[in-house]
Amino acid sequence: MLHPARCSAPLTVSFNVTTRSTTRTMVMASEEEATAAIKQLTAGGELSRQAAGRQVWAAWYSVAGCRDSPPHYRQPRLPGLTSPQRIPRIIWQLTSTAAAALERDGHAISTWWKKNPTYAYNLLDDEDCNRLVAGLASTAELAAYELVKTGVQRADLARVLVLREIGGVYADTDVTATRPLTTVLPATATMVVLGGGSVFEVMMSAPGNPLLSAHLVAARSAIEAQASFACSDSPPLGCHGYIACIHNVTGPHAYRRSAAAVSGQLQCRSLLARVYGRAPRDSEDADRISWPCNESSNSSMQGLYVLPVRFFPTQHKTCHRQCATRLNASSRH
Repeated sequence: MLHPARCSAPLTVSFNVTTRSTTRTMVMASEEEATAAIKQLTAGGELSRQAAGRQVWAAWYSVAGCRDSPPHYRQPRLPGLTSPQRIPRIIWQLTSTAAAALERDGHAISTWWKKNPTYAYNLLDDEDCNRLVAGLASTAELAAYELVKTGVQRADLARVLVLREIGGVYADTDVTATRPLTTVLPATATMVVLGGGSVFEVMMSAPGNPLLSAHLVAARSAIEAQASFACSDSPPLGCHGYIACIHNVTGPHAYRRSAAAVSGQLQCRSLLARVYGRAPRDSEDADRISWPCNESSNSSMQGLYVLPVRFFPTQHKTCHRQCATRLNASSRH
């Protein structure tokens, strides 16, 4: 169970944590103290490492660590104006080093906290991601993460893992927010997908979505397979080349395959065609397009919402809509 966190003093996060036997209040004033809190909660066997990490890091980042130190962290500026919604009001952006990202994409990055004052904002670097993954991943997922040597693939895994365990909104640093998320996210949605094939540079989800879990299982297997090929004399199998390996092992192509597999298993067979095959058309039935999984046996899938192209709250530096059009055209052949 996740409890609301609050800032009890500058840089001090107060939150309640639920173990198997009790609920107690904890405080932390740094990432190091958060890591120590996870170790303390797991030492006595009251919580698993994953369960402890989920509660501690969700509390820390939901209030941006009680730090208002832009541009890396920003507390929600208008928390009193929020209404209940299932997707947590946390924005995540990942980068190798914050300084390089801000120099390259500073304008795009700033639009996320400017357009969304009711959201906590976090720009995480490699060290942040490593710390988060260590607290949130299963033993097998952590081993796969450590096998990956490229920062891009580690970021692929980290974004999905953070959304599965804590939830929120993820965006690449070169994606610009063009309108507030509150104008396009239904309060009852458990996941919001941008229709038309663009699924990985912007992701929005409540914790526990099976699409995210399925992708991590598949990515872990693919990473282990690639590692075994690299350590043997056998000819390389699977992906070939830097970009292809990123896309097909941990990135958007792998994610689409995982989504296709799990959506069929959970009575959401229209998802692949409606979301990853082509963009929804305004003339089609709105409910059938917007909520393609409402008859699923899984409650998280029932709340999956497809956002039509015309309502996209973002603009990607690489021409978001043109890329979606090309993907849609190629999928028809």
